[in-house]
Amino acid sequence: MYEVFFYASRLVIAGLKSGDLLNEGGIFQYVEAKETVGFNVEKFLSGKYPLIVLLGDPDVVWSWFRSYFREIPAAGGIVRSDSGYLFIFRRGKWDLPKGKVETCESIEKAAVREVCEETGLQDAAIICELPSTWHVYHNTFVNDNKEYVLKKTSWYLMESSDKQVLVPESGEDIEHAKWISPEDLKIVEENTFTNLLPLIKMLKQYKG
Repeated sequence: MYEVFFYASRLVIAGLKSGDLLNEGGIFQYVEAKETVGFNVEKFLSGKYPLIVLLGDPDVVWSWFRSYFREIPAAGGIVRSDSGYLFIFRRGKWDLPKGKVETCESIEKAAVREVCEETGLQDAAIICELPSTWHVYHNTFVNDNKEYVLKKTSWYLMESSDKQVLVPESGEDIEHAKWISPEDLKIVEENTFTNLLPLIKMLKQYKG
């Protein structure tokens, strides 16, 4: 199964035996041709539909879906310490530090670099890889025209000391960087980006 977000809209690509999704409502479409995917991409990007589910061969449908976008790889981290998990507050919402992977840079190195740049941490050690997320956004910096970009963010669980001074990167519109305890994750959950909710839910269940 593949899952992509565009602001509050969600598009899921799944096999035919995905009855559990029926409980969530939304638009369901059986896909046999690429044109059907294109039609539903337009619906998805309209932002009018909270959930669109495309049923068929997931790998084939996913390849068709990806062909409609330019892709940019990104990486980021969920950093934990004795004080909790490190979040940033950007553009009115709680977020996680992340950014684009530079040319010839490994994904792991990019994740640590972005975390340190956006929060002011001096070091962060990767513990393990987490599930990646996919989302679409408007890019307004290409020939003065809007384009839709598909971004895959590779996430890593990291560890660092909470004794370091946090310095949010103001050039990236980050207002705060803050350690939030597991007991207070609901505060983040109530005001964050939709594509981060599965990661936050995972943190609430994490016992490691």
